[in-house]
Amino acid sequence: MTMSGTPSRLRIASAILIVSLLAAGMGTVWTRMVPLIRDEFDLSLTLFSIMTLGGAAALVAAPLADAKGARPVIAVGGVLWAASLFLLAAAPNAAFLMVGGFLWHAAGAFTGVIVLRVLAANWFVRWRGTMLGLLLVGPEVVPLLARAFYTPQPGEPWRLIPGVLALAGVAVAAIAILYLRSYPEDEQEEGTHAGGPVRRSPRRERDTRFVVYSRDRHVWVAVVVFGLAAALVQGVWVMLAFYMPTFVTRLGTDPVLSFFPTVIGLGRVAGGIAIGIAADLLGYRRTLIAAVVVAVGSFALLPVAASGDAWSMLAVAALGFGVGAVGQLILLRFVDAAGVRILGTASLGYGFLQGLGSAVILPIFGGLQDGGTGPGVAWVGVFAGLLIAATAIAMRGPGPRVEEGAVEAVSR
Repeated sequence: MTMSGTPSRLRIASAILIVSLLAAGMGTVWTRMVPLIRDEFDLSLTLFSIMTLGGAAALVAAPLADAKGARPVIAVGGVLWAASLFLLAAAPNAAFLMVGGFLWHAAGAFTGVIVLRVLAANWFVRWRGTMLGLLLVGPEVVPLLARAFYTPQPGEPWRLIPGVLALAGVAVAAIAILYLRSYPEDEQEEGTHAGGPVRRSPRRERDTRFVVYSRDRHVWVAVVVFGLAAALVQGVWVMLAFYMPTFVTRLGTDPVLSFFPTVIGLGRVAGGIAIGIAADLLGYRRTLIAAVVVAVGSFALLPVAASGDAWSMLAVAALGFGVGAVGQLILLRFVDAAGVRILGTASLGYGFLQGLGSAVILPIFGGLQDGGTGPGVAWVGVFAGLLIAATAIAMRGPGPRVEEGAVEAVSR
């Protein structure tokens, strides 16, 4: 604890990362068990799709995190995790299973990346980029490792697993109640530093009423500009993931090749963390230019990645690193430009625009498959062009909030 009685930032960072890992673990294991559950209850994919409507709880969780702080939202999410997993473990019929699945998706929204982002942005000013980069570990690495190392077998008993994972939901709620705080009391001790971007104290932003802040044009320009830039990067990532099977097919049948999707995903996480640290230390412009140079250079390795030689694994990791670096830096610029007062709500708009990358870009460029043989020289130009466009858009976006030109603070 600090002298003011506020938990140390190291303790808060550890708690945030543990919650992120537990939530990712609970979500991933359920997803992996879906084929076993379908076999037992003879459910269609349509019914499983209906369960995903629980994810719409993000429309409630994000504004609640803005209004009440992230701590109570995460605590409710932990309770929902425990309740949903218990229902799934004990479900006697499809109706109970549907309720459990719906609550499971709602729990994911209440402990998801948007709520944790709000918490991290409020606590970390000087090292905000680093912390947001570390938040990639849970949702990105846990599913990758699960796919690589755990494959459910037909007839395998599955009910014990969600029953045990329900304890993880209890742990999430306990961490939120006992260890987390929505806001620090010593924000003046965690200011920005020479070389890094200038960021405004979250305390001043929270002293602005929600309605007043939500009318600030600066926020919504940030949502649109950085959301569209993120959509281009997301489109590149989706196309890379789409062509991973092509890489594996062209390289042969060696079992190690099944780890290629994991390698590119880990490269993406490494790029996101590295660029967050660099942005905190060096500022945005130099870091963004460096990131796009690295990313575009990595796409020149596409033919190498599909060649089957000893450099293939490194080339695939470099691809992930480049995309992760550019995408994470755009997210960080969005967070700093939007500010923390309505970050959860603004993140919903940012996420919607980002999703357009997979909904629009993949069908448009899906025909450029080099005659069906997979990524080749033509794709270097496509990927590099999209990343350069994303960088150009991001560099035109609004800058971080500072004391000058900020929304005037009013009493609550």
